[in-house]
Amino acid sequence: MYLERPASPALSPFVTCRWLHRSERASAERVVPDACMDILWDGEELSIAGPDTAPVHVSMPANRQIVAVRFAPGTGSAILGVPASALCDAHVPLVEVWGDAARQLEETMHEADSVHVMWTALEDAVAERHVPARALDPLMLALVQTLQPTAASTLPSVSQLARSAGVSERQLLRRARSAFGYGPKLLGRILRFQAFRAALREQPQASLAQLALELGYADQAHLTHDVTELAGVPPSQLKREARTAGLPASDFDKTDPTGRTQTLPHENHPNRTTHPR
Repeated sequence: MYLERPASPALSPFVTCRWLHRSERASAERVVPDACMDILWDGEELSIAGPDTAPVHVSMPANRQIVAVRFAPGTGSAILGVPASALCDAHVPLVEVWGDAARQLEETMHEADSVHVMWTALEDAVAERHVPARALDPLMLALVQTLQPTAASTLPSVSQLARSAGVSERQLLRRARSAFGYGPKLLGRILRFQAFRAALREQPQASLAQLALELGYADQAHLTHDVTELAGVPPSQLKREARTAGLPASDFDKTDPTGRTQTLPHENHPNRTTHPR
C-alpha cells in the first residue's frame, strides 16, 4: 500500500510531498531516477535517499513500513546541507549529515504513535533547518522549468543553457551537480522520462510513437533507448505495467491530487538498500 499527501504549504518550495509505503509481503522493487531526494524512516533508522542516475532493483521485506518526505528537484541539498553530488546514487544514514539533530529526531520517531505524528515530526525537522527560500539557487530552479519536455523542441545543449543563463558552462555544471547530483543533460533526460511515465497514466490509449512526438524525442527508437536506460525495462513493459496496475505511471512520483490510497504494482520506489523510497 502506498499513500501520498501534499506537504505543508509552509514548506513550499522545499518539500513536494510526504508519503507512506507498507509492504504486506516480500517483493522485488524497481527504483528509477526522478531528480528528487527523500528523508525516510523505516522504524529503526532515518536515512537519505540520494538522487538516482540509473535504475536499481532491491528486495522489499514483508511487513515493512516506510514514512518519508520528498524534496522538490534542486532543493534537497539546501535543506540537508550537503551538495547533492555527495549523495548521488547513495543511501546514507541521516545522522552522518545532521549528527545530533538526526539522533534526536530518531528518538521522536520511535515515540510517535501514528503516521501523521511521524510526518509532522519530519516536516518540523525540515522547517527547523531555517533555510529561507532565497537560499535556493534560482538558476537551478529555472533550469528545471526550462528542461520540462515539449513537442516543440529537443533538449538544449549545455552550451545553449549556459549562454541563455549568462554563465559559463563550467559554472552551470558545477551548480547543477551541487543542486541535482548531476549535470543538465542527465537532468533533462530524467525529467523527460518522468513526463513519459506520467503520460502513460494520463493517455493510456496513446501509442509510444505519439508519446515520443509529444515529449520531444527524436522518434520512437530514441524514446525506447532513453527509457530502457533509465528504467531498466523497455517502454512497452512500463506501458503494460501501468495499464495493468491502473495507477500513476510513477508509483512514488508526483503527488496524487485525489489523495487516494494506491496498492503498489511490481514497481515502486525504494533506493539503494531494502528501504523503499
